[in-house]
Amino acid sequence: MVRNNNKLKYDVIVIGAGHAGCEAALAAARGNSKTLLVSINMDTTELMPYGNEMGGAGQDLLIKEIDVMGGEILKNIKNNYINIRVDNKWIDYSVKTTKVLVDGRRYLLLMKKVLENQNNLDLRQGLIVDICKDGYLYNLKTSDGITYSAYCVVVCTGTFLGGKIFWGEYELEAGRQGEICSRRLLESLKDYGFEFKRVRNYVAPLVDSKTINKGSLERQLFKEENGSFLSGNDLKVKRQMHSYKTYINKNFVDYLLKNEDKIKSPGEHGNKYEDESISIESVILRNKNRGRKEVFINPMGRNTTEVYLQGLETALHEELQTGMLKKLDGFEDIEITRPGYGIEYSILSPLQLKSDLQAKNMEGIYFAGLINGTRGYEESAAQGMVAGMNASRKSKGLKSIYFKKEDSCTGMLIDSIVSGNNSRGLYRLNPGLEEYMTYKRKDINSKIL
Repeated sequence: MVRNNNKLKYDVIVIGAGHAGCEAALAAARGNSKTLLVSINMDTTELMPYGNEMGGAGQDLLIKEIDVMGGEILKNIKNNYINIRVDNKWIDYSVKTTKVLVDGRRYLLLMKKVLENQNNLDLRQGLIVDICKDGYLYNLKTSDGITYSAYCVVVCTGTFLGGKIFWGEYELEAGRQGEICSRRLLESLKDYGFEFKRVRNYVAPLVDSKTINKGSLERQLFKEENGSFLSGNDLKVKRQMHSYKTYINKNFVDYLLKNEDKIKSPGEHGNKYEDESISIESVILRNKNRGRKEVFINPMGRNTTEVYLQGLETALHEELQTGMLKKLDGFEDIEITRPGYGIEYSILSPLQLKSDLQAKNMEGIYFAGLINGTRGYEESAAQGMVAGMNASRKSKGLKSIYFKKEDSCTGMLIDSIVSGNNSRGLYRLNPGLEEYMTYKRKDINSKIL
């Protein structure tokens, strides 16, 4: 780091400390590049707003690939998992996929510790409001008036570019509930010709597990032995926590249909957007669905009684959220600790990136994570690894590393992003490539990348 006329000079600067940003910063620093990681709030490093489940079909392979590339996600899972489930119902019964629940708070704190102790990496809390190209350098200005300079920049802003959250009739400019969003950085990027579009996601409520009657719920069996990506002598089997499952019933559906006039439609919240996910109220009202939809009750950690209701993503008024939850079996006395909400934000329009995740119109700027229209912690982390490695190499005048879709899930994911082959802005691993995915699982120990 060099101080010169109030400018702090680095090889690589990473904006945002979610799963993409953390892996990008570590990859760049471990590539022997002087790196800066800037986050709006350093206390929410790798926060998990969409629940604490990781793994599953395709994502379990991404976790393994990230580990092979030198990433941190698998190490963190091994230290903080609280529940392991192995499912063999995807594709065929001979192929197993692993899902884990991690302790969200411990996961966050451990990653922060790793970042703080990484050589070549500085951490700063700040809001980047402007990017300006100055010869071979990019100058990044914060809202406090500090200017940082770097040869390469990795943008991992997640849901914070022009972020807006909403539930019921309430709306608030925020990247996540209660956190500052970034409007000026979005405008700065637009000034350089980058094009964006709007998308939405929904977050499920968190409730107090003490107010759930677990006796009427279906307990999810966990695995005592190692799962597919949780193998190795360094994995010690820990005491696991139970997760549970319930189902949406007729009373739940009838309650939403009865209160349909009180539910705002997605279009009433303003901007034109492309859904990344669908709220539970939209599912019910569009389809008049009375089927047995699963709801997973996932503990958030060992030292909290909060549980995440996966499958009940919603943006209803809190009173309506409480009313519908009380219709579920075992939820008659439920107490919400954090209501669900919808979040709208800007993502990069497709076809603006090369296969190394570098912008086509501006050399040295990379994009990774939710800003590329993806979903999932694993997808974000994989992109962060690729962007961080290539930014580090670019700052030294080296060629980029490319991942082919034929050789890895990481390559498949990146190809989906840069080719813009999904018109809804949702890029995840393609579950239709069954033959490929089956082969990759059966051959995972001999050929990952």
